[in-house]
Amino acid sequence: MGFVIMQIRKVLLNYGAKSDTITIIFGFGLICFALARQAGYLFTS
Repeated sequence: MGFVIMQIRKVLLNYGAKSDTITIIFGFGLICFALARQAGYLFTS
């Protein structure tokens, strides 16, 4: 999980340098989705 978050953060930082707001928001949504899925796995198992 930590690896995935780091990869997403790296992508976000790369796009953030271009100040592409839409991409940043989309990436943030992906992070929230990943965290929600992870929490779901924890609660269901």
